[in-house]
Amino acid sequence: MTPALPRIRADRLGNGLDLRTVEMHSLPIVSFALMFRAGSIDDPVGQAGLSHLTGVSLDAGTTTSDIHALAEQIEFLGTAFHVTVIHDASSIVCSTLTHHVNDVMSIVGEVLSGATFPQQEVDRLRVTQTTSLMQMRDRPGARASHALDRMLFGPEHPYGTPTMGTRNTVELLTHRDTIAFFRERYRPEGAVAIAAGDVTIDVWHETCERHLGRWQSGAVSSRSHPQAKTQDCRRLFLIDRPATPQAEVRMGSIAMPRNHPDYLAATVLNHCLGGQFSSRLNTSLREQRGLTYGAWSAFSALRSSGTFVQGGAFHTARTDEAISVMIDEVRRIAGEGVTQEELQHAQQSLSGNFLRSFETPSQVAGRLQAVYAYDLPDDHYRTYLDRLNALTGHEIHQVAQRWLDPDRFAVVVVGDSSSVKEPIEKLGLGEVVVYDDA
Repeated sequence: MTPALPRIRADRLGNGLDLRTVEMHSLPIVSFALMFRAGSIDDPVGQAGLSHLTGVSLDAGTTTSDIHALAEQIEFLGTAFHVTVIHDASSIVCSTLTHHVNDVMSIVGEVLSGATFPQQEVDRLRVTQTTSLMQMRDRPGARASHALDRMLFGPEHPYGTPTMGTRNTVELLTHRDTIAFFRERYRPEGAVAIAAGDVTIDVWHETCERHLGRWQSGAVSSRSHPQAKTQDCRRLFLIDRPATPQAEVRMGSIAMPRNHPDYLAATVLNHCLGGQFSSRLNTSLREQRGLTYGAWSAFSALRSSGTFVQGGAFHTARTDEAISVMIDEVRRIAGEGVTQEELQHAQQSLSGNFLRSFETPSQVAGRLQAVYAYDLPDDHYRTYLDRLNALTGHEIHQVAQRWLDPDRFAVVVVGDSSSVKEPIEKLGLGEVVVYDDA
């Protein structure tokens, strides 16, 4: 157990809203988050991006206040009202002084019970969303990452589409769609209200009962999706971006969900491979060969599945060499495992980063959101350091062998096809398909 970390206190309102608190009384500050099963994975078929549009439109007006009145109330209290939408959940996040918690929660309650989604504001935000999606096409790293997700999960799975959706789907969304999604997904049953800071579970219960106790209850349905599966052979895709001095490369495969027993060992494994500046990938590609300003890897684990991805931006003329080295480094670590020195360094580094991420109420509230979003046990963080430091090199090696198989990677390159296609084909890694990500 890790005694330095405070316990999570739990309760529930009569309408089904779960409550969680972590007490931190050193400062008169409270950070809280209300989370809902309303992520992009819950977007209806053909309406990718609806969860995002609904989330950013939440504070566009209520039955008693328009968008300007709400903004003035929030500004007067010296707080901020943020809505975040990820693949697996949506959340309303606020931080405020202790004596303003009741007033801020009053605004949250007003929004959740009376959001109206005015057509003019929703139309404006939809245009902003489509503009952001268009701008992402000018960022080769984002294009490569999104294309890889699509290759790994397929076009029918929400994990294969950006949380903001696509330009084609977002342009068809209406304010009526946001109202329907809000009424279906933003309900107390299946949601959780998290508070960290200068607050107790009793005070939090009383505050939530006052402002959210009459909030309409009702079951929140879950949508079924295709099962993500690792492909049976390596596939390479080239997205043409003419006359660019660098090529963005992403490669990887399907991996474990966030609550999988292998995830912690995979985190240590990745720390050694590409999760830090002194990792194998960066040392080999940047320090030894000068191919890039930085190379990296990551296990991106979501609620029902995840990915292993490695990438970087490389000199166009040496893109083929970079791809070959990246595959070799994965094959080497999967075959040999990590050294004892690498393991100890990763454990020490991750331990220090972990403890520093619990210093403020907002950090703690963020950590608790992950518990809810990814179905982790309430004691996940209290047992984290013990589980981390108990890992052995043998366990890390086993996880590498289970999840890292470069022969089944999808490889995406965004770059000048006239310069990189032929050299990549000569590597003999598989057919190189020119892919249109429009």
